[in-house]
Amino acid sequence: MREIDLTVSGGTVVTMDANRNVIPDGAVAINEGKIIAVGNRRDILSSFNGKEKLVAEDRYIFPGLINTHTHLFQTLLKGLAADRSLRVWLDNLIVPVASLLTPEDCYYAALLGIIEAFRSGTTTLLDFMYITYNPEFSEAVLEAASTAGVRFIFGRGIHDAGADRGIAEILIENIDTVLYEVDDLRKKYDDRSAGLSRIWLAPSVMWGMSHPGLVTMARYANDYNVPITMHLMEATYDLEICAADYGKRPLEVLEEIGALDARFLLVHGVQLNDLDLRLMVQHEIAMSHCMAANLYLGSGIAPITKMHPSLPVSLGTDGAASNNSQNMIELLKLTALVHKGVHHDPSIISARRILEMATCEGAQALGLQDGIGCLAPGYLADLFVVNTNLPTATPVNDIMATMVYSCDQENVQTVIIDGKVIMDERKILSVNEDEIISKVCKIAKRIIKEL
Repeated sequence: MREIDLTVSGGTVVTMDANRNVIPDGAVAINEGKIIAVGNRRDILSSFNGKEKLVAEDRYIFPGLINTHTHLFQTLLKGLAADRSLRVWLDNLIVPVASLLTPEDCYYAALLGIIEAFRSGTTTLLDFMYITYNPEFSEAVLEAASTAGVRFIFGRGIHDAGADRGIAEILIENIDTVLYEVDDLRKKYDDRSAGLSRIWLAPSVMWGMSHPGLVTMARYANDYNVPITMHLMEATYDLEICAADYGKRPLEVLEEIGALDARFLLVHGVQLNDLDLRLMVQHEIAMSHCMAANLYLGSGIAPITKMHPSLPVSLGTDGAASNNSQNMIELLKLTALVHKGVHHDPSIISARRILEMATCEGAQALGLQDGIGCLAPGYLADLFVVNTNLPTATPVNDIMATMVYSCDQENVQTVIIDGKVIMDERKILSVNEDEIISKVCKIAKRIIKEL
């Protein structure tokens, strides 16, 4: 028998591989952070001896969920400025909070959001950090991700204009200064994190960027093969401002400057029209669909069911100030039910498709489809174990339907990232959860007093 780091055995393995194989009484063999075998329990355990053995008897083993859009600093702001439109929410909450944050605030806010993500089976996060006037904020968030052990993409936010349109002066930076910092972050984290962290460009909104700034950013992305993620067409005023500035829609402007390709992740897209959908196909643009936040802010519902099947649609919780939750399992059900109701068609989106968005399509949206998003040999060992022996999820007649429509955080028992057990039997192992919760409560009270 071959000695390896870890075996997870006895449960039903929902692989989400190319054939969507489901293996009853299965097992996963893990060594040096990667999956080396997936199959029948008897075959795996007769071939591999794990130094650590996890028994998942009567449980279900899934690839880790992938959250392609959040703002972790917002975990400090849950419930503030609720029941307001996006523009009012930005003006009344985000703009004044921006100047009150410290690096320590960002560190603990990120840790709290990551813990909540773990508890819902999330193993990969894309954090779109647009409060960037202090370089220590970026370092604090990346340090939190490293400490917690999450697979992490850090979107370094960018504003180089927009003071006359509601962008806080403190957030507006020279584009060359931004890219210098991005260079530094890439050297520190892309090269040294052993694949756990990557740095992206994250221009926040069209009306927060000058045309020269967009051009410079696009050139940098193309020269250094750095992906871009951007909030686009979330509300009607996004289109109105872009039309006033350019006489065109946002994707038309971005196409002209060479910013669109398969490395571009479009966030929200509530106002997408047929022209936009054609451009997305032409340039292989992926989507981050943030149903909870779009509903919370009254923005509307993105037309993902009209998107070409070749384009990956992923799921994002968005920040806790526009959702109040980092719970990806909650998002699975919400996303499915809203599209069924809006279209008066229960078959328009299936439980299986929703799980694909949260796993293999999410991986494709991030350009990581060869490493995460399914359980197969050669893939990174990111997975979670679900206990369905609870009233919420019993009986299991269709595991994909059970996962999407019946499960919640309480069903997630174990989380493994890069072959390391991060949560076991619902106990977080990588950080002190109670200490972080206590610290965040104190920080939040201070911020509320200063607002």
